[in-house]
Amino acid sequence: MSKVRVLNPIDNTDIFGVVPALTLTSKHKGVITTREAPIYLVEGKHNGPNSGFGVAHIWAEHQQEIIQAGFTNQSLVSAYVQKILTAPGVIYFEDRNLKKPRVNTVRIVTGTVILEYVRTIIDKVETPHWSVVTAYSNTRTVGVLVGQI
Repeated sequence: MSKVRVLNPIDNTDIFGVVPALTLTSKHKGVITTREAPIYLVEGKHNGPNSGFGVAHIWAEHQQEIIQAGFTNQSLVSAYVQKILTAPGVIYFEDRNLKKPRVNTVRIVTGTVILEYVRTIIDKVETPHWSVVTAYSNTRTVGVLVGQI
């Protein structure tokens, strides 16, 4: 199943970090407020070029650069993502007209992880999280600096 969470290889939990509460200003959606929330990586799905999310998508789109970084197979994508998300990392908001807010988490030496904010309601209680969409070696910053991990 594509939504199955992958374990963080550092601490063997499903949390890859925590994004602080953010206030994002979008010309498309106005002011967006997010709560502090954990980052999850899922097995994911690759639908084609620039379409998909999670481990399957990251490996399909960025396999060569992941191997160059020393992560030799798809089972090591979680370690690659964790390396990028290891503090200190900065968070940029790129104002794109998407259904859910996304931010770029950049660790200047290592790479970029794109995160999407997901609001889940369980028993009438909102339990948000950030989901890893993709990860790659490019460290070009895009958008407005809004926080840090």
